[in-house]
Amino acid sequence: MKKRYLPVLVLLICAFLSLTAFAKSGYWVLSNNGRWWYQYTDGGYPANGWELIDNQYYYFDAEGWMLADTVTPDGYWVGPDGAWIPDRAAAAAASSASTSNRSGTYDFIYSDNYVMKLNGNTLQVTGNYRIIDDASWDTVATGYMNEAFQITDNTRFYEVTEELYELSQSTIRQNLADTGTFIHCRLIIVNGTIVEMILSA
Repeated sequence: MKKRYLPVLVLLICAFLSLTAFAKSGYWVLSNNGRWWYQYTDGGYPANGWELIDNQYYYFDAEGWMLADTVTPDGYWVGPDGAWIPDRAAAAAASSASTSNRSGTYDFIYSDNYVMKLNGNTLQVTGNYRIIDDASWDTVATGYMNEAFQITDNTRFYEVTEELYELSQSTIRQNLADTGTFIHCRLIIVNGTIVEMILSA
């Protein structure tokens, strides 16, 4: 009877050894800008995804910065210390977003961490935004929002590549369903209604 469990035990040991073999050791580094990143002892660093460090999961952006107190691009909450909060669903936070009567022009940058969820004609926006001066392209203000905005038949959607192209609502709805984040997204909002959405994919 004991021989029956021997192959299972061997497989478990091999799985454990493979995990420990691929787990890279390293140390945390606090940058001058107040943000954290993780330095591997081999000189590399984690980027653009999750990393298991000291039995906690952390998310690092494309440049290697640890995300903190926000929603990750794949829709999970991380706390102020950067660790994943498994019992706090991003979807619940998005669904609790207050309906807004905000007006203004807001820019959302991928590396600043934001998520957009479309539910019918309501776009729920959770994350960090910038207000950018059009003349200088300097960031003149930053903030955080967790609010819901209305999309109407008059809302216009555009994509910027080398030129400005208008997109159909069906296209933008599919894009939002697929990703929820873009490299650069500008929202022009009047009294809680999105007048224009301009994307750089």
